[in-house]
Amino acid sequence: MHHAILDGKTSTLFVKSWAHICKHDDQSNSVLPDQLKQFYDRKGIQDPAQLGALYSNSYRNKDGPNNRSLTFWERKPPSGSIRGTFEFTRANIETLRQLLKAKLAEQKQQDIHSVHVSTFTLACAYTWVCVVKAEEINNDQTRLAFNVDCRSRLDPLVSPNYFGNCIAGRIAVAETILMLGWS
Repeated sequence: MHHAILDGKTSTLFVKSWAHICKHDDQSNSVLPDQLKQFYDRKGIQDPAQLGALYSNSYRNKDGPNNRSLTFWERKPPSGSIRGTFEFTRANIETLRQLLKAKLAEQKQQDIHSVHVSTFTLACAYTWVCVVKAEEINNDQTRLAFNVDCRSRLDPLVSPNYFGNCIAGRIAVAETILMLGWS
């Protein structure tokens, strides 16, 4: 998958559509359900700052003028890197959620019943704190960068089945000292 062409949601939709077609290939009149039909119209995507052209030109000229290759960039991890897999069980997530609610109640910052924190947010926050502690980061601030699906955030709205790359990067910033205080 190459992000010059599509994002993760598009590739997942493609695979689901393909699986549906394969599953129903014996039915000659099988039609994809609406939730699996890809949307190709680009007219709804507004780009007043011409960021698409900027990124395209930058990418096309990366390895010399007019490079039109879609080959993958081979990125190797720095020497000495360690890779690990960590599992967040439902029980782990619920424990984190209860710790957060207890901390909010203790600080009386908000009505704990009105706070909803997604599983994604809890997992990212916990991982971020663990990385800051493990790497002994001592800057005043630390940052977490991640991609956001923009399909439901554009005006005018774009179909959830939009085929292409419709993501934007976002950065969360936190005071390092506050992160180290949470355990």
